[in-house]
Amino acid sequence: MKIIRRTSLILLLMTSTFLFAFHLINNYVFEWSIARYKLIELKKELTSDREKFFVLFWTKFFDIPYWNMGNETNGPEYLDEINCPVNNCVFTHNKELIDPIYYYDAIVFHGAQSWGFMDLPAIRSTHQLYVFASQESPAETKHNLVLDDEFYNLTMSYRLDSEILWSYARIFDIQTGQFIAPSKNANWQQPERVEVTTTATDKSLNSVFMKKSKEAAWMVSHCNVFSKREDLVRKLQQYIDIDIYGKCGTLDCPREKTSECIEKYKIYLSFENALCSDYVTEKLFDMMNNYILPVVFNGVGNMSHFLPPKSYINANDFSSVETLGMFLQNLMKNETEYLSYFWWKRYYKIDTKYINVHSFCDLCKRLNENNVNQRVQYYKSISEWWTKGICVNSRIKF
Repeated sequence: MKIIRRTSLILLLMTSTFLFAFHLINNYVFEWSIARYKLIELKKELTSDREKFFVLFWTKFFDIPYWNMGNETNGPEYLDEINCPVNNCVFTHNKELIDPIYYYDAIVFHGAQSWGFMDLPAIRSTHQLYVFASQESPAETKHNLVLDDEFYNLTMSYRLDSEILWSYARIFDIQTGQFIAPSKNANWQQPERVEVTTTATDKSLNSVFMKKSKEAAWMVSHCNVFSKREDLVRKLQQYIDIDIYGKCGTLDCPREKTSECIEKYKIYLSFENALCSDYVTEKLFDMMNNYILPVVFNGVGNMSHFLPPKSYINANDFSSVETLGMFLQNLMKNETEYLSYFWWKRYYKIDTKYINVHSFCDLCKRLNENNVNQRVQYYKSISEWWTKGICVNSRIKF
């Protein structure tokens, strides 16, 4: 009798296993990546006419709560802050808001910091978009992207070839409100076509110049970095006076008093920690909003994609530190020429407050435009896209 029961139990288990395997084969496709199996559901019915789209942030964004979005879950009011043309997206950091996970339309992963491979959705729907998001350079990317082949559908970063732009600032035309930059198609007014002389003798600008009793400032917290910017600064100090704030210098300035600290300087050194394509960080734009002329040192091939002409000095346009230093010496002595670098302020405004909202607005627009009947694209090698040929050597010799 016991043998019969045991045999029956074994047959029942075998039958159940067979039926479960048959169900998986008929409903899912297994694809192997280096990091994991991906289980992709094929039979989820969707329509292109959606009332709401749901976006889940799967990983943390460093130690910043809710990716600096304010709330755990954000609805239409979040996108309404910038008058986004669509506001039918819900952004959440709560993995239990919707069950199961594969009902989310997009899942965002922070690519700059390491996260565990085992803690990933077990089931992935064919309509779902997995988004690689990063504002850090490849040199500061801690996550092992080599393991993420054919995992991501979209990229969201500062790079201009990302599907979703996630830059440190956006520049708009003051009169029309039109977005201008960062963009490969940035269309600027040219400084020679405006009244530079009038701009340079504007009373408000003259008062700005009168406050500038010091030459150059540099605020920096990461020392001895890939770009070797500290070596460039040391050599540049032979020609101009540079006050260094932060962990790598001798001066301190609380973040909330940055404007007060730097208003007395004529020049700010916007030197990036890595020379990588399109990598331009927030201090450049913050300083430009504070009437200080930036000297940039970065890996951008064409700065006109980011800033108006004659609104900055590019260190890589000079063959040596000596020629750069002498140029800056002469410029700071010439009030009219110095002030002419601020011609653009009559025409453009720099927004650093709503950079996240703009990017998530673009993601929401992408979800609204996405044709669910077409095959979703995959990045075959996100590591190659993110790193290969992206970072360069300095053109200025030092």
